[in-house]
This record gives sequence, structure tokens and C-alpha cells, in this order.
Amino acid sequence: MNRLSEITFSDEKRNRFYKEIWGSSTFEAEVLKKKSGCEFKIQEDNIADTIMNIFCIENKSQFLSKYAQAISGDGKEDCKISNLRSSSLLSLLFFYNVTKENPLILQLNDEICTFEYSLFEFKNKVIRKPSNMDVVLLGKSGKKKVILFLESKFGEYYFDVTNLEVPYFVPYSYYKQYQSLYESIERELDVKSDFQEKRRNKSKVFELYPIKNAHYIGGIKQMISHYIGVQNFAKGDFVTTSNSRLDSILTYLGSPFSEQKILDELKDNAEIYLAEIVFDKGIKNL
Repeated sequence: MNRLSEITFSDEKRNRFYKEIWGSSTFEAEVLKKKSGCEFKIQEDNIADTIMNIFCIENKSQFLSKYAQAISGDGKEDCKISNLRSSSLLSLLFFYNVTKENPLILQLNDEICTFEYSLFEFKNKVIRKPSNMDVVLLGKSGKKKVILFLESKFGEYYFDVTNLEVPYFVPYSYYKQYQSLYESIERELDVKSDFQEKRRNKSKVFELYPIKNAHYIGGIKQMISHYIGVQNFAKGDFVTTSNSRLDSILTYLGSPFSEQKILDELKDNAEIYLAEIVFDKGIKNL
């Protein structure tokens, strides 16, 4: 068992990460070192209570309601959120308490936006399975309503890199529908695609890989999915399952009962943004 301030790994890359990100923390916690990374020691098998105790969460009912959303996605967040490099954990801690009493003010495209509500793991239509948006913030800029869709990244850019020799495989259905997006990404980033249909584990895939230096490119397919999902949302093509969180957005926009009214509101009196959170304050120094 280790204290948070005593984390040490023989793997220098992992050691640098935890020291840079957590080394100057003003609180203490017991942690476990596992193959998947460093995790907070769970107290009485209750992850939510453990997190609330470690980070001195005061608004417990608010946190628990958002925690339940944050672990409800398809990425097994309930098993990962105690990890010290969990994007779900970081986004939950940052945004769970965005309320009218505790608004978050951001500048988007030179506009000052005041956000008063947060959602986690919001579902949008893409291909087959929905895309799960890590965070959705609801707010206003002047008289206009603002919906900000956010994908959260933390340790992925440091740990989850694609090697030059080992391509990242993307379902071939994404090429058929989103070819132009991938081709534009090739021109802008240090990546290359092989759009030839191949087979991997009996599935149709194509390859995406870095050209010069190994780096994280797994999020490219993810952000394209979110881009299409947000476009579908703006057109009124919603995921309507009970766990989609759609009711919260529809209520915010003015009518939980009429999709046509919601579409009119989206067209005439709302702005929609898609962005990615990158926790780079410490990572950029590694």
C-alpha cells in the first residue's frame, strides 16, 4: 500500500506521469499499483464514497446523481473511474457541480457563455451503437441558449499511443460514410490511412497509423463519431432510450413533449458546440 505522495514506478514513463500530475497534491490518499495503472484504494467497496472522501465533496447528493450518469456509458467507466489517469474521474470532478448557484463561465468564439447544468454520458446517434458524450454543458450567451458537447481526455495522449509498426484499426463502415473526414485529417495531421478493406477478428476494418512519430490517434475515430452524432442531434435525430439524458436537454430547450418545438429552438435560438478537453498543464511537460 502506498500514500499518494509516495508513488514510485520502475517504469520511468509512468513514474513521470504520476509525479507530474499528482506529485504536488495538497491532499493524501492510499493508492494501489496495478497493471492498469495506479488506483485509489476503495473504502468499504464503495467507489463513490471513496472519491467524495478523498476530494472533500460537500454537495454529496449532486455528486452521486452525476456519478451515476458518469459510470453508465459503454466504456466500463464503473471499473475505471478510480484510476488516477481516468478521464471520466477528471471530468466528473470538474463539472459535477455546475449549477445555477455555481455557474461555469467560458469564452467560446469570443462569446461569454454561462453554463448552469451538466450531463454525463449523453447518447447521440452514429452507426450501430450510439456515441457516448463524456460531458454536456447547458447554458446561455446573452439571450441565446448554448449546448456544449465535450469529449474528455487525460492520460490517453501520454499512454495510449499508436506505434509506427502497429496500426490503429477502424471499422470499415466508418470509411464508407466518413471518407472525406478521414482524408481531410490526413492532410492536417501526422497520420496516414490505408482505406483498403481488411479483416481483423472476422470484422471489416481499415488502418490508421502515424507517419513519423508514435502518438495517440485513437481519438480521431471517436471525435468523428461525436461530430456526426452532434450533427444528427441538431437535425432532431435523437437517441430516445431512457438512459440517453435527452429529457434533460429537451426540458432545458423549452418543451419535453414536442420535438418540432425543440427543432425550432435549435434552429432559431440555440448554439451547439463540440470540443475536446485536454488536461495538458502537466502532461505537456512530460
